[in-house]
Amino acid sequence: MATIMVVDDDPVTRIFLDEWLRQEGHRVVLSADGREALRFLDENTCDLILMDIQMPIMDGYQTTQQIKARMRPGENVPVIFLTSVQTDRELARCLECGGDDFLNKPPSPVLLKARIQVWLQRTELANRLAHSHAELRIANQRLTSLNLELREAEKLQQDVDRIVRHDLKTPLNSITGYSALLLDDRTIPSSQREKIQIIYNSSINVLHMINLSLGLFQMERGEYRCKAEQIDLLAILRTIRLHLSPSLFGTGLTIRIIMNGRDADESDQFMVLAETVMCYSMLSNLIKNAVEASPSNQVVTITLIDGNDLNCLVIHNQGAVPIAMRDRFFEKYATSGKVGGTGLGTYSARLIARTLGGDIQMRSSEDAGTELRVTFRKGTPPIGYEKADPLETGDFQPEPGRCVEAVVSHLPPAMPVNRGVASVRFVDLAPQAVKVLREALAEQNVNRALIEIERLYQAASEVRAKRVRTQAIRLKGSVEMGDWSESQEAFEVLERNVQRLLAET
Repeated sequence: MATIMVVDDDPVTRIFLDEWLRQEGHRVVLSADGREALRFLDENTCDLILMDIQMPIMDGYQTTQQIKARMRPGENVPVIFLTSVQTDRELARCLECGGDDFLNKPPSPVLLKARIQVWLQRTELANRLAHSHAELRIANQRLTSLNLELREAEKLQQDVDRIVRHDLKTPLNSITGYSALLLDDRTIPSSQREKIQIIYNSSINVLHMINLSLGLFQMERGEYRCKAEQIDLLAILRTIRLHLSPSLFGTGLTIRIIMNGRDADESDQFMVLAETVMCYSMLSNLIKNAVEASPSNQVVTITLIDGNDLNCLVIHNQGAVPIAMRDRFFEKYATSGKVGGTGLGTYSARLIARTLGGDIQMRSSEDAGTELRVTFRKGTPPIGYEKADPLETGDFQPEPGRCVEAVVSHLPPAMPVNRGVASVRFVDLAPQAVKVLREALAEQNVNRALIEIERLYQAASEVRAKRVRTQAIRLKGSVEMGDWSESQEAFEVLERNVQRLLAET
């Protein structure tokens, strides 16, 4: 049932429409002129208006204009003119003043009924749409508010993560430093030294995870700023092979690097566009996994392929990935049968590869073994570039922790070390490295600082200077995270340890 207003100065028309509309089941409001209609609408509402045009005091055009002007946003009351006027000009004026439709007067009951039903249905749909829009606006406002709260919570979470990383490093530095001192004590029995070595390696790995977590978090959000440059992938692969060599003892396993259908030699280069630290982190993880998954007395092959648009590296071993893991190989936290596995290694490797503009694919079978295909953006050697050993020049920047663990395990207590040659190298290199490192930190030059830290670390490794190595690791993590205040603090401790070692040497 709808409420319909009839505005007409002719009493006969009002009586006719009143009776007919009531028979149709509508409520009826009668007005003899425009002012009376406006007074009613000031305090009441209706669903549809039947408007006469020619009325005294205020005609239908003026009345309709004021009715439409008074409507609130979203309100819609259709006005149907009842007119005996037949000229196009008058009919057009009906629409120009805000009318919605018109009928000849006297109206045909059949046509009038049809028009009323159509406009009431349109009004109902329009009101529903307006209501839906209002609800949508409210929902959008709530969503905007929730997004702001989420951003604030996310920022708070990032701040908490940053604080936790910083606070975790303090006890970790103590664990790493004191375990390094204990390893230097030759009076400790070998059985206890093995346990201390486990503590030392574990603390280094945790430190590495803390340093790497921020970068991975930024990659997952697509916020990581990739600073790709021309790097020689072969130099990184040779260093990884060197650091993994202790884990190959007694297994019969070998790591073979193939380029152009032959074993790569020292004069070869394989240039890609990437970041050295990220490349080392990704490839050392993948190659270490391949070594651990390979059966004894087999060969893990690394094949370098020079493509047209992309360069490709293929890692192959004879072990097969479990069937249940093949579809989930790169998923986060997916792991199977590996003691201490977190399921983050291959996930982070693919994340790094894609951040560098490449990708990783895997295929595995019982007969063919497992193959990982890593693609890189193509690079070219710079003009005048001469091949050099990255460990000698300091151009290589391994990830913190992973490199340290390999080097520490590579130098067990029983292994002889030529301290004379190593000491000379350390004495010659350390003062200049410390000087350059001080300047790099003052300039907040990340790449230059990392190079000098790695040079110091490698030289200290040769003389088993664990204090220097430990502080180098701490400093490297701070530099990579851009924490310059902590970097300066770590550098001061590192400098004191270097000076003490130089004095003893």
